[in-house]
Amino acid sequence: MSAHDWPAVLHRHTLLDSSWHYDLMLAPDAGPFDDDDRVLTTFRLAVEPWCGQAFDAEHIDPHRAAYLHLEARDLGARGRVELVARGAARWAFVDVPSAAKAIDVDGTLGGHAFQLRGTERTDRSWAFEPLS
Repeated sequence: MSAHDWPAVLHRHTLLDSSWHYDLMLAPDAGPFDDDDRVLTTFRLAVEPWCGQAFDAEHIDPHRAAYLHLEARDLGARGRVELVARGAARWAFVDVPSAAKAIDVDGTLGGHAFQLRGTERTDRSWAFEPLS
């Protein structure tokens, strides 16, 4: 992993039907980025990444860099996003013999530290577990 901390955010995305999930967004490096650059590796979660337990996640399309400094935004028919925590993370895709792809994430968001390994089950379905 790199010795640099790269921007990361966690947003709560509430849909029009009142269901919700978290979007964990990880920048690929320290930037700088234009707000419209779709560079944020993004995972949809049902729990906060620092929960200390294994959890499932969906790897979704990259998000725009503007989300790194977004506090809240109405998305019309897609609901509303609100910032839960902002911070930094070091992350890298790693080789794991039992998985097609894997990612290690070492981060701090809003004062909450976490270390995770995510392994790909299918193209969009991932399983994450704490490393510490």
